[in-house]
Amino acid sequence: MMKLFALLVVGMFNLLPAAYASQTVVPMRECQNCTVGQMQNMAKNGVFGISYEYDIQHDSIHKFNTYNDSTCRPVVGDDQGSRSTNTCTPSRVADNLDPVDASVMVVFEALRHVYLVNPTLATTGKATRRGDPPLDPNTHQPYNLPRIAWDYP
Repeated sequence: MMKLFALLVVGMFNLLPAAYASQTVVPMRECQNCTVGQMQNMAKNGVFGISYEYDIQHDSIHKFNTYNDSTCRPVVGDDQGSRSTNTCTPSRVADNLDPVDASVMVVFEALRHVYLVNPTLATTGKATRRGDPPLDPNTHQPYNLPRIAWDYP
């Protein structure tokens, strides 16, 4: 039953418009039993750019933008005593950009549904890529993985 459900979920993603397929992949990381502030700290220590932090148990997801910000302040008087210069200390900042995009919410809600039905599958399942897909004996080209469920004889 669970295999059938997983195939249906994969099949639904194949039916999404091509615009979604060309979207950039962004990091999504789980932060169990975290507050929004803890998720923000996790994003701050993660990759630069847009990321999503979520707590699947409490049905919570947040969008963050991480970048370097600098705290610049003027320093009056240098060796000449007449010029002012700036000294800057860069620091990482993660801005909360809620609400989360609708396309990301679809994925999160599907993951949440799997978690409610089978928590072990949702917390241990991993997607991995192991080399090139096998060759289709009819076309002698690698199988198109997103369509393999439909193309396979």
